[in-house]
Amino acid sequence: MLLRIQSDESLLSFVARNIYVNRYDPEVKELCRLANIALTSHGVKLIASAMGWPGCFGFNRLLHEHTYFPRYSLFKNIQDNSYSHREYISVGHRYEYNREPASYCPECVNEDLATLGFSYWRRVYRSDINVCAKHNVLLVSKCPVCDKPFAHKGHGLDVMWRGCAGRHIGESSSVKNDDPAELRKSKFFADAFNCESVLSVEAVLLALRGKFSSLTLCSVETKNSKLNDLRSRVEFSIKVIEKNSTVNNGHMLDSHSELVWECALLLYEDFEDFMEDVKRFKYEPRIASALWSTYRAGGSESAQYIEENYRYGVGHWSCPYPSPLSLLRESNDGFDRPMRYRCCNFTAPKRKGKQLSPKTVDFPPPRIPMLAKGEPVARSVKRGPCASLVHTEFESY
Repeated sequence: MLLRIQSDESLLSFVARNIYVNRYDPEVKELCRLANIALTSHGVKLIASAMGWPGCFGFNRLLHEHTYFPRYSLFKNIQDNSYSHREYISVGHRYEYNREPASYCPECVNEDLATLGFSYWRRVYRSDINVCAKHNVLLVSKCPVCDKPFAHKGHGLDVMWRGCAGRHIGESSSVKNDDPAELRKSKFFADAFNCESVLSVEAVLLALRGKFSSLTLCSVETKNSKLNDLRSRVEFSIKVIEKNSTVNNGHMLDSHSELVWECALLLYEDFEDFMEDVKRFKYEPRIASALWSTYRAGGSESAQYIEENYRYGVGHWSCPYPSPLSLLRESNDGFDRPMRYRCCNFTAPKRKGKQLSPKTVDFPPPRIPMLAKGEPVARSVKRGPCASLVHTEFESY
């Protein structure tokens, strides 16, 4: 059986830890081929299945709790009913990659050893985080014994448990961070990743516009070309969202995440202050876990969604915001659709040349598991020794 996944543990850490403890276990063997490759949607689904976390819900739960994906999913258009858009049926996104060096905090490692008896690799918020938000020490990305990186052509992640040259990597001394900006950024992301809700990107952008407006009182700040550029981009994004929301253009359901992070990190001291500003506007928080069972299944201008029901093993199709743009000649809806259904088609626009005709889809949608009420479901817990097994509890659906 598999070990328990720990709080904030990265997925490749979970895989490597299981292989190190019991590589010959049949369930672990299924994960072995993930250890040295880029972890994509297929790999995340494989891990979720092995853990007993079903379907789209388990997939998104792993993304939310054990990868950097909240960086892209925290800010969400109110017309987007999915947690991770098309990620569940996608194959291209890379969530972890062994050519990107892993890093650890020596203080966290020693705390883990004292409380758990072992340590593990935390999920990375991305390579631009260099400081531990909890201990304000620099993260270590090279072995303190031999100076190899924790990446391809360096150490594998199992060095966390087997050590190097007879020494545990937790023996390295901590180097205190003396850059307040780096600590502030690390804390900002840590607090944001612990947020249980997704935030309306419309409210977020309005809050940022208000913050920029308050800076006009300071002539020095308004002369800053970077601030002026960001302010212009925020204004433009607000106009784009307003324009597309009037016609429900699902093709433009962009979270504007990178712009929001860049502005928020520049304008606010911490995530709490940022949230206080957001709440002053049309604040519509949605619990993130309420979106985990739903994925974007298709549609261009008119976004289509599937919500998986694990009690009955069925997927509920919906198109909550049909767009009039789908009826236009240049629309992708009704043209690139792989199949034509009797119940939920848009009228195919008339074109010269080849017309729409039914055809078989390239591959079926992911299978929807069915769980009886009261069936035991594997759930993660935050305690237990390295060799502990996955904890199961009865959970109703």
